[in-house]
Formats: sequence, C-alpha cells, structure tokens
Amino acid sequence: MSEEEQFILTEFFVNDVSKTEAVANIGEKLFLERAQVYRRKDKALNHLALLLYGK
Repeated sequence: MSEEEQFILTEFFVNDVSKTEAVANIGEKLFLERAQVYRRKDKALNHLALLLYGK
C-alpha cells in the first residue's frame, strides 16, 4: 500500500477522530475536496481487501 493509502485509512479507522475531522485532515494534507477524499478512501479499502484476501 502507498503511504497515502495508509494515511487515509489510519485517519478514518485508527485515529480517534470523527469522520468529519478525518475528512478535513485528509483534505488539508492532500489538497482534496470532500468527495475526492471519500473516493480515495474507497479505493484504499478495496486495495487493502485485495491485499488481504486476493481476487
């Protein structure tokens, strides 16, 4: 996984912050709008699932 994907998933699922705060933190650091953050989160989750379980 890329560092960006790791950062996104950590913000959403590991750090003790609300989803709103996670989106804001990610958006600020990566210069993304809210919708883009959610799309990248979904992509990162799909990549993680693929790495864990295969095709």
